[in-house]
Amino acid sequence: MIPSQRTHIGIFGKTNVGKSSFFNFLTGQNIAIVSNQAGTTTDPIKKNFELGQIGAVTIIDTAGLNDNSILGKARSNATLKVIKQIDVALLLFEESSLSSYELELIDEFGKHRIGFLLLHTKSDILPLTKTDREKIYNQIVSLQNYTERNKPIPILEFSINGNLNQAQFHSTLIKELEKILAKKGDCQVGLLDSLVPPHSRLLLITPIDASAPKGRLILPQVQIIRAALDLHCRVSIIQPQELELYLQENKNNLPHLVITDSQAFKEVSQILPDSILLTGFSMVLARESGPFNLYIEGAKRIKNLKSKDRVLILESCNHTITCEDIGRVKIPTLLNKFTNSDLEFTFVSNLETIPADIENYKLVVQCGGCMVTKKQIENRLMPAINANVPVTNYGMSLAVCMGIFDRAIRPFEEIK
Repeated sequence: MIPSQRTHIGIFGKTNVGKSSFFNFLTGQNIAIVSNQAGTTTDPIKKNFELGQIGAVTIIDTAGLNDNSILGKARSNATLKVIKQIDVALLLFEESSLSSYELELIDEFGKHRIGFLLLHTKSDILPLTKTDREKIYNQIVSLQNYTERNKPIPILEFSINGNLNQAQFHSTLIKELEKILAKKGDCQVGLLDSLVPPHSRLLLITPIDASAPKGRLILPQVQIIRAALDLHCRVSIIQPQELELYLQENKNNLPHLVITDSQAFKEVSQILPDSILLTGFSMVLARESGPFNLYIEGAKRIKNLKSKDRVLILESCNHTITCEDIGRVKIPTLLNKFTNSDLEFTFVSNLETIPADIENYKLVVQCGGCMVTKKQIENRLMPAINANVPVTNYGMSLAVCMGIFDRAIRPFEEIK
């Protein structure tokens, strides 16, 4: 099953090792500046495109780690942040063995459970021997955070100036990337897997209000429509105010599952017969993109919140804040009302660093995460999880506040 999210691939290595040349080669465009001057690449450069059978990917070209200037340290910090955002790493090196910089990167990959592939650049000048490969293997398996010590380490030869068969190299690269992703299960996830049988009926309820983007649907809605089409489902899409008429007209062909925007949970649940399974877009997405079981347990802790407790709201994108903003207005209002408390809220947008005193928070509420990857969400929530702070997401917190949490997670309980 094709994943609904983009696979994020980071390109790493020392300065002047050929990262930007490889980035341009891989994307087929001259996006990154290529220069013999060390430190030419400053901030990470991103490019979205399709990569063979892997599908939609985001390639990120990073700055070199061995620039010891003040600016170089800032670039290195930006590079290390990228590790928390990717699914797989491509590490370029040019010598017959790995330097301390490259070994430091591989150790970071291991710390964050990132699969990686080694690319030996300028191989037309100095190709690797069997002895060189054995030496590199021994360097890597001695690292503290490297776990796959009994498995071969793939190393591809690459040279932009040599007699490189581009088609063959692309094919080999894609196969190696697929192996790495398959180990993590990232190539076998479907948003609706096990939730609905193939060829079944599915009803999507998508409110069009002030918070809806003009002229389009939000990404989770689009992703679920695509997932439903992959399963050859018969999909109907309506707004909440049309639900009663829909049920009357389709009383002999009721849907197997109804998925609604979380903000319409209460309205929809009051109309929809309890015999029909109901959940939210955010909750379906969370099963694929977040720590789903932890979200459920975190949602159950909402009832324990009391006045002056601190709640961290994590948004994963930048957007215009309105009076109907779900994360900054609706959820805080509903949480205060549900707990009959005056809670203290902190808001962090995009992938900015969460507060250092995370252990002093009583709850973390993550957005649906449609604009980020599972790896980015996992790494963002890890400090809270390690500090035993409950985590949940927008959809589950709304379901709790609207009194339909048990019903909203029932479709997932039935899978078990």
